[in-house]
Amino acid sequence: MSWLKENIAETWRIEGKRYAKDVNAFVRRGMTGERVDESELEADGRTSTRT
Repeated sequence: MSWLKENIAETWRIEGKRYAKDVNAFVRRGMTGERVDESELEADGRTSTRT
């Protein structure tokens, strides 16, 4: 795709994978009976990259 900025796409892929990993760990903790705080997911750290 000629319109796709590869560096931005790669950053979103990396950050998306990290976020999914964090959410999965959060869910796993909740499934084991641990009391989890949903506010942990509010500041997910992904950045908005626009060019």
